Amino acid sequence: MEAPELSHTIRVHQHDNDTGGFYVALFEHVAERTPEGIARSMILKRQLNREPEELTRKRKNKHTTIPASEETVDEICSIWGLNKDDFAWWQRGKRVNLSNKMVHERLFEPIVFNNKGDYWPGNDFHPLRIIHVGQPTFTDNKGIWRTRQESLELLRTRLNNGVVEIDSETMISLLKGNAPMREDFPVPIERGSFILRCGEHLMPAWVAARVSLMIDEKEREVLRLKLGIEFEEEEE
Repeated sequence: MEAPELSHTIRVHQHDNDTGGFYVALFEHVAERTPEGIARSMILKRQLNREPEELTRKRKNKHTTIPASEETVDEICSIWGLNKDDFAWWQRGKRVNLSNKMVHERLFEPIVFNNKGDYWPGNDFHPLRIIHVGQPTFTDNKGIWRTRQESLELLRTRLNNGVVEIDSETMISLLKGNAPMREDFPVPIERGSFILRCGEHLMPAWVAARVSLMIDEKEREVLRLKLGIEFEEEEE
């Protein structure tokens, strides 16, 4: 028997992503496989002798993923110099995620009918049980929208504000745990949230009295490994 085509599938291992393991596959409905030209699950079981009913939207709570407000999107774009039309913007609690616009156009916006002919109104993820959408990119920390380290590759070519260039010596010093006073920092820097850039490397930082990296120890270790900084050297 010929092996199936698996180019549009991926297995995610728990040790690669610090999550449970799971398997993802992309399926495409072939219209000519059913006489009606749509997926069997969406074919009406019987002809309705009444008007279709609007089904109840699912209840929302503080953990529900919803579109980010225009005010929030405009604020983030103003701080970081982003074009809001590049993404679909989603908010869950104090976190804003970015996805491609297709998620909004195909999964969130359309009206969805069930196989009885009734429908869920548009602008909702129902009947899908969506918990998480897009790449976690910004976090509201005491009223300031900070970037998240894991999102910097997504933003790399799009950040126009809040980026401060530093040299490799400064980057290595910060990765070793040093937090210099703002007035002693090698380049002028204001108070607030910034991205420090050295060549291809990006690091979020918070500037108050001192300049501190906003990344955890695992993320620091990844950068140290990329730069070839010995762990023993950091301990000295």
